[in-house]
Amino acid sequence: MNTDEIRAALAAATPGPWDATYDPADRWTSITGQQYGEYVCPEVATCEGDVGTDAHLIANAPTWLAELLAEVDRLTATLDTLNQTEPL
Repeated sequence: MNTDEIRAALAAATPGPWDATYDPADRWTSITGQQYGEYVCPEVATCEGDVGTDAHLIANAPTWLAELLAEVDRLTATLDTLNQTEPL
C-alpha cells in the first residue's frame, strides 16, 4: 500500500465533509462537497437513481481514509517504539 499516494490524493481532493442526497423528484443522487474559502464544489458526483449504499461509501471516503491513515501512523509509531526497546 502506497500511503504517500493516498495522502497526496486526499490532500488534492475537495475538502469534506461530503454529503450524499437522493432527490426522488428527479431520481438523482448527488454527492456534494462543502464550501472552503471562496470556492464551492457543488457536486463531486451525480448518479441516476438511488445509489444509497454506494453514495454513502463515496461521501465518507475522504473522512474514513484520513482516519485510517492516522491509525496507520499511530500503529507504525508504536511498532517503531517497540522495535527500539531492549528485551527484558
